[in-house]
Order: sequence, then structure tokens, then C-alpha cells
Amino acid sequence: MSTHFGSYAIHSNSLACPGCGANGALRWEDAPGNGGKQLIAIEGGFYERLAKKAPYAIELVCNGCGTVQAAA
Repeated sequence: MSTHFGSYAIHSNSLACPGCGANGALRWEDAPGNGGKQLIAIEGGFYERLAKKAPYAIELVCNGCGTVQAAA
């Protein structure tokens, strides 16, 4: 899904946890200055955290069962 807000496009990606089946979505905004996109919202039972092992990347985690979601 894609909508336009001002001059920036907003995109949505659905999520389904492989561990427990929880559903949610990620909302992204085009970020022309960064040359890519910027996360603006996480919907549903998911949250971000730093990985416990180096290089300590940000990972998306299911709040219900704790499963780390695969990178998209």
C-alpha cells in the first residue's frame, strides 16, 4: 500500500510472526535526503531492540512470543 502525504510517499508492509502468527505492519516514508526510506511507525505487537550480539544491529521482535523477525 502506498499513499502520498505532501511530497513524500508513505508505504505499508504487513507482518506475520512465524512464531505465534501475530499480525502487524510497518509504515515507511520516502526519505529523499537520505536516499532511501525512513521507518515512521510499527503497528501491532512488535517492537525494536538492539541485538544482543555484535554488531548490535536493530532487530524487530514479536511482543507476544519474543521471536526476532527476519529482515525484509
